[in-house]
Amino acid sequence: MNNLVVVESPAKSVTIGRYLNDKNRNLNDKKTSNSFKILATGGHIYESNKVDIEDGFKLNYELIPSKRKNVDSIVKEMRKADRLYLATDPDREGEAISAHVLDLLEKRGALKQKEVHRIVFHEVTQQAVLNSIENPGDISQTLVQAQQSRDALDWLVGFNLSPLLIRKLRTPHLSAGRVQSPALRLIVERQREIDRFVATEYWTIAAELGNQDSIQPIADSKPIEAQLTHLDGHQLKKHEIGSEAQAGAAVESIEQALKGTHGKLTVAAINRKQRKRKPPVPFKTSSFVQSASQRLKRSAADVARIAQKLYEGLEIKGTLTGLITYTRTDSITLSSSATNQIRNFVAKTYGQENMPKSARTYKTKSKNAQEAHEAIRPTDIFLTPSKVRPYLNQEQFLVYRLIWERSVACQMNDAIYADVSVQFQVADHQFRTSGSTLVSPGWLAVLDSSDREQNTGKDKSLPPFTEGDLVAVDKIRKDQHFTQPPPRFNTGSLIKQLEEYGIGRPSTWPSIITKLVDRNYVIVQNQSFYAQSLGCMVVDYLNMHFALYVDYGFTGKVEDRLDEIARGESERLPLLNRFWKEFSEHLNSKLAAPGFEIVLGPDPDSGRELLVRVRHGGSFLQLGRRTDEEKPLFRSLPRQQDPSLVTLDYAIEQFSAPSLPRTLDERSSKGEVIEIKSGRYGPYFSCTDEAGKVESYNLDDSHDPMSVTIEEIEKILAQPKLPRSIGKNDEFADIVANRGRFGPYLSVTRASGEKFNVSLGKTLNPATVTLDQALEIVRGAKQRRSSRTVIKAFEKEKIQILDGRYGPYVTDGKTNATIPSSLIASDLDLQTCQDLLAKKKQAKSRKSPAPRRRKKSG
Repeated sequence: MNNLVVVESPAKSVTIGRYLNDKNRNLNDKKTSNSFKILATGGHIYESNKVDIEDGFKLNYELIPSKRKNVDSIVKEMRKADRLYLATDPDREGEAISAHVLDLLEKRGALKQKEVHRIVFHEVTQQAVLNSIENPGDISQTLVQAQQSRDALDWLVGFNLSPLLIRKLRTPHLSAGRVQSPALRLIVERQREIDRFVATEYWTIAAELGNQDSIQPIADSKPIEAQLTHLDGHQLKKHEIGSEAQAGAAVESIEQALKGTHGKLTVAAINRKQRKRKPPVPFKTSSFVQSASQRLKRSAADVARIAQKLYEGLEIKGTLTGLITYTRTDSITLSSSATNQIRNFVAKTYGQENMPKSARTYKTKSKNAQEAHEAIRPTDIFLTPSKVRPYLNQEQFLVYRLIWERSVACQMNDAIYADVSVQFQVADHQFRTSGSTLVSPGWLAVLDSSDREQNTGKDKSLPPFTEGDLVAVDKIRKDQHFTQPPPRFNTGSLIKQLEEYGIGRPSTWPSIITKLVDRNYVIVQNQSFYAQSLGCMVVDYLNMHFALYVDYGFTGKVEDRLDEIARGESERLPLLNRFWKEFSEHLNSKLAAPGFEIVLGPDPDSGRELLVRVRHGGSFLQLGRRTDEEKPLFRSLPRQQDPSLVTLDYAIEQFSAPSLPRTLDERSSKGEVIEIKSGRYGPYFSCTDEAGKVESYNLDDSHDPMSVTIEEIEKILAQPKLPRSIGKNDEFADIVANRGRFGPYLSVTRASGEKFNVSLGKTLNPATVTLDQALEIVRGAKQRRSSRTVIKAFEKEKIQILDGRYGPYVTDGKTNATIPSSLIASDLDLQTCQDLLAKKKQAKSRKSPAPRRRKKSG
């Protein structure tokens, strides 16, 4: 009989096919002696576009366009097969995918009373796969209901809350969600904690110890310092010495005591102990993204994309090889076969003495973890980083080495340190210093020297002190310090916090962070998140009106209820009915509420109300209401400004300060009136002649609109007008310099008629750039484009999938379309690429025509 096995991952299908079609397998069930065809869905095949509240919260599904090719292949093979095995992942999402595949096959008429089985295996090993074939089951309807309940809740929150947010904050393209909004709240609240932080001064006292005649010094060691722990018999608390005067008095008291001992401290006590450091546990998604983003200095989305490529497979010695296991996992467990392979490698490479007698086992402690997969590990531990290095780029190599080292280390011995603490005394004053040396590296042996130092730091050895030794003091030093605010969230620390609260899933964390950046809620600088004004306003509005539904504990509580549904302890309808009744009533009560604003108080001069409002993604100050007799006045706020921190005094100051527009006292050489203004795309100035004719010109970043002089204006007016034709050559019919919304650029027309734009950057002026400089810029851009990795190409249609600076995208040479994070770039077919390009072109055509632009100059 012919059997069809449906899995999620294309890479997994190859391995499973080899297991099931192995002629040498020994099985008791005769059914398994038949042929097997393994096909992959590539993840979910359905997406929900509506929740029918009146029909028991039924989700309306539609086929995901990019999965059409996969689905057609499954239907075609099912028509030829006698039996179907659904082998999707053993969690709620996998159960739902199996149910969707079954639903689609029934609708297409491909089953026709054929046998259908659900098989589950938690590790992709031959024995596990064959056991699942011998012991098949049915689709768990409770798991399917739990997954559909989650989808329904997410849809009800996001679909209803986002439009309200857009209306109340008068800004398009806003969104809110059960997972996204608590993540944004974390960033905003941490930033506010930093902004409110007031540094506290404190001082420490250290004794610099000199070389001792009676004690053998350590070669190449740094001078030893001992920190003051007791002053006049009193044990110092943390940050207790709070001023320079206190520190000076302490130093004076200690120096006075040292005079009585000829400048020497006595070794009062020595404490020696051995310390063990266990190896880190295997990677799950959260810990992997934290480590990899820190190591590579890249975003969560970038790290996930690199790991996905290692998982999908790379050419290793002419064979497409998947190097690591599935990267979206809550689990830190390893299969028995993987553990045995790692232990065999350790024994051969580092010796039996460097690993424990029995294998280390790791269990996931996360409350809501679903162990559908193993921990992230290499598929073959004997493929060492040095062996695969020639086939990987630098980022792929660093990620693979990180996973490989962690996997090997988790089955090695503890690292053992010898720690020593020495206490010194003079009168009633006590000092302490400590040292640590590595006795047995254990698992640290797998790391190279730089990684080992980064993990443990350098050894700090102390001379062989004995109690009663007299130790000379070179100097008593006081040092000033200030307490530090909590650190900003970076990718790793944010994901760690989300995991601790039970917010989101491994598959959603990178996309959540990307969405926060795309919505202009936050920006990333030096790998840290900075909340923007818009993000702060969104959080304030949600906290004020929908705190319950975006609370940190909301996702965790939902997961508890979903777990009860999955276990068959609860029904989905009571949960959804109760949620929707409360949520919809609350939502309706907010529809008539006014738009979001922060009232600061009255202006002392005019008595009019001062407030902070938001519109089109930016916050601004407003003096007066539109209902007042006098029109309101406005002042913009920086995008980084947290509106909740704007004070009444700050607002009064902004309206008191000089503002635009401003008219220069002097006229131009042609007798024109010069007025400096602020426009949609930044500051500019207008020239009005005696006849009333007005011409406008841009002011670039090098000119301050509040202080620009008539002399500077004259220089700008003397520059060539933009756009400006620079010249041409055999390859390019015309090169034009111009200034646009995003800065200066070159508009280039090839001899063939094809046109494209290239940024001039911030160093070149479009009014003065030469042809040679322009050609150098164009060639550099061309070289960068040609160096981009081609993931896939459709030569006949001239469509490529490229790995760009900000992720994979589809291009036909004229239009570029970003590939959504939910799709795997290498799996896209021609039709999906054409759909993405068509959607991008359609979006461009829907844009309203640009307003009539003023004239530009350099």
